Amino acid sequence: IGSEEVQLTVVNQTSHFIHVIMNGDSYLYVGPRGSAVFEASAETQTSILAVAFYAPAQGIQGRASEHFVLGGEVLTTDCHYGRGSSCATQPTFPSVSWAVTPELLAQDTLGVSPEEILP
Repeated sequence: IGSEEVQLTVVNQTSHFIHVIMNGDSYLYVGPRGSAVFEASAETQTSILAVAFYAPAQGIQGRASEHFVLGGEVLTTDCHYGRGSSCATQPTFPSVSWAVTPELLAQDTLGVSPEEILP
């Protein structure tokens, strides 16, 4: 299998710039319709805390957080044996996308201020 990776993609579905933090990695000023991508090994289970909030000086506030699990034991499926044997593989927790919308950020689900978690 080698170095396969899984991804958490945070998609900005607002009309403003957002900041995204995933496990301490900062993705600043992600534009409207833009995305931030966190990659992890498909073979190792990785727990990710993703936080999104409006970038400053835009006249709007809001924030949200979500916990994700990616990777893990790689499952082998759909094997074909004989000449040219092959199998399909898939991690226990495959890649995922998180849509950050104005409605989500308006819920203000983060228990701390963004300044407290910025690296």
